Amino acid sequence: MERHPTTDQILRAESGHGLVQMGAQREHLNFQQYVQDDFAILVPAGMWHNLIYAPPEHPYGTIHRTKQDTMAAE
Repeated sequence: MERHPTTDQILRAESGHGLVQMGAQREHLNFQQYVQDDFAILVPAGMWHNLIYAPPEHPYGTIHRTKQDTMAAE
């Protein structure tokens, strides 16, 4: 679960399947959409979002608190 206050984000599902969740409040993700191969997901700035996806890119429970954490994990 994360939010980018001032920038939009684009996620791309190249293979596999998953569930995108979004909402204006962390506790109220009122948008849900199933995704699969070749889907593109636009996350507007300020929206809380989560992507549950298989096959997973990161081990279960992975949290990257900063961009530096993300880059170090790759």
